[in-house]
Amino acid sequence: MVKSTTTESTLGAILASLGGETRIDLGLDRFRVALAQVGNPEKNVQTIVIAGTNGKGTTTLFVSNALKRAGLRVGTYLSPHLVSLNERFLCDMKPVSMEELDRLGRSLREYGRDLTYFEFLTLIYFVWAAEAGVEISVLEVGLGGRLDATNVTEPLATAITNIDLEHQAYLGNTREMILREKLGIIRVGVPLFTGLSDPALIAQCERAVSPVIRNQTTPHRCLDRTWDGQQVEIDGNPFQLRNPSVGTLENATLAYSILRARSVEVSLIQSAFAEVTTPGRFEVVPGAPRIILSGDHNPHGLQSLFETLDDLPPTRLHTLCAFSLDKPYADMYAQLAKHSEVILLTSLSRHAGKTPATYKTLGPFEPDPVSAFESLRQSTLPEATLLVTGSLYLVGIIRNLLGRYSSPPA
Repeated sequence: MVKSTTTESTLGAILASLGGETRIDLGLDRFRVALAQVGNPEKNVQTIVIAGTNGKGTTTLFVSNALKRAGLRVGTYLSPHLVSLNERFLCDMKPVSMEELDRLGRSLREYGRDLTYFEFLTLIYFVWAAEAGVEISVLEVGLGGRLDATNVTEPLATAITNIDLEHQAYLGNTREMILREKLGIIRVGVPLFTGLSDPALIAQCERAVSPVIRNQTTPHRCLDRTWDGQQVEIDGNPFQLRNPSVGTLENATLAYSILRARSVEVSLIQSAFAEVTTPGRFEVVPGAPRIILSGDHNPHGLQSLFETLDDLPPTRLHTLCAFSLDKPYADMYAQLAKHSEVILLTSLSRHAGKTPATYKTLGPFEPDPVSAFESLRQSTLPEATLLVTGSLYLVGIIRNLLGRYSSPPA
């Protein structure tokens, strides 16, 4: 039984006291202690756990909405949020109220004093899911897999979307090392679904677990792509997806395989996928100019972005970008510059006072994201396209500015 305290504090303030989002200290020992102190709520719900470098949030949303359509009470745990913390916690695809999360934050604060930001949020998720009567939880892994706070359940299925270099300081300097960390979510006899295509990485998966179900074995193709979405075919069945990006089709195919293995009807999957929106992931904001909010924050994500843009060629592309300092920002900026008629670099408040000269001198630079966006929007012709990319944190700032934060995931 979780005790209630009289200490009044918002969840945001509690998280700040834990060191904020930039404090990362991977390990499960202290988190398991906290879970035990609140009655091990993670043992009271079935789970599907989804890891990967890119696309895991989108895949999580597809799976969640289809399971909801199938009649289950579904909890969804996502990260990061774009504008509000409650975007991370969905009940049947609707955000849990901030009032509820504040209440849980206050009641659990005494058990989370040694936890990190992400661990405390995950503790809140498991307690909320148990209290809310969630029948199945779809969990997006935060970082890596083996030592991530989501890796404390006995899942019905696991998934790894794809692998590329990311968070090398925590996960290792090669794709093989990073995959080894992500394979920490697997369980003996529990199927692993993956969008991996590299034969060496697939073989690494197959040495670790059986069975491995690959996207390559499920036929899928795009039939028509427009700014409003794409018509695709998965396993011979027609689907309408609201996001036109190349990566979205791969994510939908992975989700389809997970769902069919759970015996979810194809017609339900088709209806569910047609409803799903993916805020901040090649999110097209209609208007003049058209605005694309796409938080592609690593080279693999940019590759998918460019493939999509090549299939939807804008007349003129104006780009606002910012990058986390642990990313290969010089290379990413150079790639974006090649595809852009105009490019403007900005910075993130989380790096205030830490942005090096090598970042600021990459190209035209305006440190304030809002000022940078307004300046670029005013100079972008109505027939052009304004792309905001490089960081989900930047996309969150601009999405909030545009008043898009009220759009539900589905």
